[in-house]
Amino acid sequence: MTYFRLGADVLLIAGAKRALLMEVGRGRTCHLTAAQSQALHRLQQNQALEDAVQASCCGEDQIDGLVEAGWGQYWQTPVFVDQYQYANDDTTRGLFEPSVTIRALYLQLQATCDKACRGCGDCRLPVWQGCNSCELWPAVVPGARWRANDLAAFIRDLDGLDVRTVVFSGGNPLLCDDLLMAAVTQLRTASRSMRMVVVTNGYGLTRSLADALKLSDVTINVVIGSRLGGGPIGMDAERAIALCRDTSIPFYLTLDVSADAEDGSRTRSVEDVPPRGELRVVRAERVVVTSSGGAIPLAVVKRGRERLRDVKAPEVFRRALVHPCLNGLVAVTADAAVRICPMVSSSMTERSPGSVRRMLRERRHTKYWHLTKDSIDGCRTCEYRLACVDCAAVDLVRSHVTGLDAALCDYRPSAGCWGTDGKVGT
Repeated sequence: MTYFRLGADVLLIAGAKRALLMEVGRGRTCHLTAAQSQALHRLQQNQALEDAVQASCCGEDQIDGLVEAGWGQYWQTPVFVDQYQYANDDTTRGLFEPSVTIRALYLQLQATCDKACRGCGDCRLPVWQGCNSCELWPAVVPGARWRANDLAAFIRDLDGLDVRTVVFSGGNPLLCDDLLMAAVTQLRTASRSMRMVVVTNGYGLTRSLADALKLSDVTINVVIGSRLGGGPIGMDAERAIALCRDTSIPFYLTLDVSADAEDGSRTRSVEDVPPRGELRVVRAERVVVTSSGGAIPLAVVKRGRERLRDVKAPEVFRRALVHPCLNGLVAVTADAAVRICPMVSSSMTERSPGSVRRMLRERRHTKYWHLTKDSIDGCRTCEYRLACVDCAAVDLVRSHVTGLDAALCDYRPSAGCWGTDGKVGT
């Protein structure tokens, strides 16, 4: 008898029309015919090759082709292949559970900004990857601001929690430099390894403040885009970038892309970002609906097969268990409400200091952190769902906005082809 098993890092992912083989180590994929899909599901249960191909009407030569291409191999006896598994500490159970890791804590010091950008803070439509931008968080009391004593007490209550990164955003944190430096100093005293990031449009970054932030190992995220005013980059952003370079503060850029609601034209090209010494460039874009009611395709989201090329092997396995961006994320607003994401207005706990610790103790975060693409309308039947990068705020509202699915992705799982060319992607 002959048996067949896929390689240890090869995933068999079912879709609406057919299945997909994904070798995550090398980043390659292979679409299967319906007969191959049925045969492989049987073979993975250690059915004999002859029985599996006969039951699924699949020729043995099709399985031979998978072996020759290195997707798996034949065995003379039934075998068990120890497939790579992602270790998620938050799902571990036992007498002593490990501490929950907060991958990123977003902290809004005050809900104000020096600019009045079009649509900023609007909660009717989400911002794709808005957590990267200086966008005002939706549904926060305008002008809300932490009191110094409450902020100090909140940071003290984080002591003992495994917080890897703190991101100051939700407007322009540089407008309250007293609160910012107090928080940075207190956090740095508590942990030398914690990463801290300040998201800003650049206004308010002086040399003295830059020197102080540099001493505390703070990274600056400068948001650029014509929506911020002053040309294609923004005058404040230009000055902030120059100051970061002069003082050797590590910084990266967020490209804030906006769309015209009538013709879909971008006010700034996605690729038109000259090297400026930054660590990397990330992107954010507001979902825009036309006068006819349809969502404009997002410029920051890759289309067609290009969408799948940047996914690394551990991330593919991780997305089978957790949401790619929600897992390990907590956001705390200027009025002390705890959220699952800066761009999602629902709160998990009441407004009081210490609510992050209480949220973790009562495990209110679990259903959001463990949200996967299998729970998202339009994604659960797609064979590419484990290799897809999206935004939680957009995912949670996509079924309520007309045309948003098409604006985000041009792959049609029910047809098994890309909408851009009507051809099946490999």
